[in-house]
Amino acid sequence: MWNQLKTDEYEGMLAETVTIQGYNNDRIRAYFSRPLAPNTVYPSVVLIPHMPGWDEFNREIARRFTQHGYITLCPNIYERFGH
Repeated sequence: MWNQLKTDEYEGMLAETVTIQGYNNDRIRAYFSRPLAPNTVYPSVVLIPHMPGWDEFNREIARRFTQHGYITLCPNIYERFGH
């Protein structure tokens, strides 16, 4: 899958920080990215961050999955411990 990117196709994505409901109804942040092609169904993945938590690396990996056609959600599972 990697290095199979078709460089002559449309490429656009939306990547943003959203708030979702976490454990015990706590509100947590998550990084959400998706392709921007209209009227298309995409597979999706939930990206679990490594220790010590949600960081720039996880956001980059989420965008990489999206570049290859996946909707990606990376929840900040360590939200209670700070940023």
